Amino acid sequence: MSQSGATVSQECITAFNDLKLAKKYKYIIFKLSDDNREIVVEEASADKDWEAFREKLVKATTKSKTGAVGKGPRYAVYDFEYSLASGEGSRNKITFIAWSPDDANVMAKMVPTTKTTSSMTRY
Repeated sequence: MSQSGATVSQECITAFNDLKLAKKYKYIIFKLSDDNREIVVEEASADKDWEAFREKLVKATTKSKTGAVGKGPRYAVYDFEYSLASGEGSRNKITFIAWSPDDANVMAKMVPTTKTTSSMTRY
């Protein structure tokens, strides 16, 4: 892997545009590919259940170079819908989440660099 970090796949950009513009998804979970070179879509869903989404992040696993499976970091975008306190209707905010559990493998936590996060937040 180069020092510049992982690249973002075209699949990620397409899925994000489907969430943002077409409202096709409620959330998208991204992960680092097995070769640690690219960010790919792990799951895109229209399910509005926040707890189900959160569980998927908490239970996410990653395989190390030695083949060991452990908890793993993920990126996600979630389209939050909220009502205005003034009663003027509801709004949506797309939120970017960088999930890195404390008990994840150290190498798995190190691979997603600042440049990668910067690439993901660009969209």
